[in-house]
Amino acid sequence: MDDFLKVLGKLSPTIGTALGGPVGGALGLGVKTLVATITGEDDADKALELLQSNPELMSQLEMRIREVELETLRVHANDRDSARKRQMIVKDKTPAVLAVITLMSFFSYIGVVTFLPSGVIDGRMDFINLAVGWLGGSATSVVAYYFGSSAGSRGKDGLLAKMKG
Repeated sequence: MDDFLKVLGKLSPTIGTALGGPVGGALGLGVKTLVATITGEDDADKALELLQSNPELMSQLEMRIREVELETLRVHANDRDSARKRQMIVKDKTPAVLAVITLMSFFSYIGVVTFLPSGVIDGRMDFINLAVGWLGGSATSVVAYYFGSSAGSRGKDGLLAKMKG
């Protein structure tokens, strides 16, 4: 585990970029910067030693990570809230029409793929998986926009509870 943490600390910007593009790279760099700020060490090996030997520093790091997670949840919630407020003020039908089209496309595609004969599917699973993933993600966004995200709400509640206790 220690070796994994060392490698992660050194490569976090690279891993973040590989996994999440430029935003992921910034996140990885942010983690590295956060660890350096708390430990006072830019060297990943020394920072890891300090964190392992000082439970208070580790606790500070965990608390700061929780604060960053909570702030991220706030940003996402505010983004959804502003979109909903805009919708109420402007009364634009476009988001609702796109939402209906997205959900109908998702469920129609799932229905068609489910009942297709296996001979028709052969050799097309990569495309089918890609389409289901994209449509599923889009449908999830529509549901989260109109009904809220229970996962985000649970995560926020959990973070708030951890920060209080």
